[in-house]
Amino acid sequence: MIEINIRTHVSLRVVVRPSNHAGKGLCARASFRLTPGKLGFSMTTLVLAMTILLFPSCKSSINPDNLYGKWKYIKVANPNAIPPDSVASDELALQAPYIQFTKSDSLIIIWGGKVLSHGKFRIDGQNIRYTETLADGKTREFPFWVSKLTDKEIIFETTTQDKSRVTAVKE
Repeated sequence: MIEINIRTHVSLRVVVRPSNHAGKGLCARASFRLTPGKLGFSMTTLVLAMTILLFPSCKSSINPDNLYGKWKYIKVANPNAIPPDSVASDELALQAPYIQFTKSDSLIIIWGGKVLSHGKFRIDGQNIRYTETLADGKTREFPFWVSKLTDKEIIFETTTQDKSRVTAVKE
């Protein structure tokens, strides 16, 4: 919903509710008040600029139903490495890595037929907050930022300095 009121002032209110949230929460909201004639540019230009700046940052939360299942890695890149590198496709074929998300909010990562990591996850906007269970029973939490999620493909990356970006397809 966009409301624009131009009388003795300009106000703009932008409310975006993602369809999968059923009315919960706001994606973006901005309000401002200006008196006509006090600024050297058009109020229409200002309203348009505010609208353009707000909408690109709006993304709905991850839909869990699209996430559940087994995802086969097809590309693993380390964009922050100097020089940037990636795992060769023949190595991926040999190791057959995948990540699996279950409806009980468990996550397991398999690499070379062995469990590389396992634990629990929860969805937080565009992030998957992963709580890894370590060998000694302790846990550590870190997020995966999801840049793309469809019913067939996921692209996610760690947010640490030695960032890894994974592209996977659903099996």
